[in-house]
Amino acid sequence: MLSLREKHEYEQEIDWLKSQLVTARALQSYYKVKYDKLDGSIVKPVDDRMAKAIPLIKIRMNGDKSLSYNDIAIKCFIAIGTVRNAASKIRIDAACKRKSLELTD
Repeated sequence: MLSLREKHEYEQEIDWLKSQLVTARALQSYYKVKYDKLDGSIVKPVDDRMAKAIPLIKIRMNGDKSLSYNDIAIKCFIAIGTVRNAASKIRIDAACKRKSLELTD
């Protein structure tokens, strides 16, 4: 007969082994292995389109207002909300860089 402490340790070890089994099975999953191999070779379409949109957004932010966000979205085949979100992130990054430069000077 197991004491209460031994029983508790035994149950903890069983729980740990179960979690290790689940993790090992998930890591060796057929689909995970299959798509992890493909993941590096496939360029995601949204990333590719955003790579085209970011220079256009920076041009607009530097003072050339000939392109609106809507025009950029149409040219790059992405939603206007995505363009606005990217522009916001670019502005935030620029502000953070300026702030860090001010602090170092």
